[in-house]
Amino acid sequence: MTASDNNEGIMPVLTVKVDGITCRALIDTGAGSSYASAKLLDLLKKKPSETKTKRVDMPISSKVTKLEMYDTVVESLDGSYQMSVKLTKVNKAELLSIDNPKYGQLIKKYPHLQGVKITDHDIKDQLPIDVVLGSGEYARVKSETKPQIGQDGEPVAEKT
Repeated sequence: MTASDNNEGIMPVLTVKVDGITCRALIDTGAGSSYASAKLLDLLKKKPSETKTKRVDMPISSKVTKLEMYDTVVESLDGSYQMSVKLTKVNKAELLSIDNPKYGQLIKKYPHLQGVKITDHDIKDQLPIDVVLGSGEYARVKSETKPQIGQDGEPVAEKT
């Protein structure tokens, strides 16, 4: 996560295609797996490649749940990069929504971000997230390009 000058987080989000469907993916370096919304996986019209039964322990109780995993291809919008990703289905229409960071305004405001290319030009106040990419996928999309870092508290841009 990167921070802005008003101490609000700017979530690391990518616009990607999952088996040809354009959506947003949040990078969660603390997640051991990758996840997708039921809505997105239903649109793909695929059957799960694997189903597991798992006990989920919570503070007061535990429950047994069925996890469905889907083999997908996640690729850049221009098609120059793709990777196979096993996505676990989360029974929600969208995983979460984030405040629109208004990337264009950020690039204009912070000189160290000049030259950053953003593919998400959505103007809605809230942006839906349909995929969470875990730490393993982050390691695969992270480029060796040096991040663009400004002063303390300013947003950081990293090429993926």
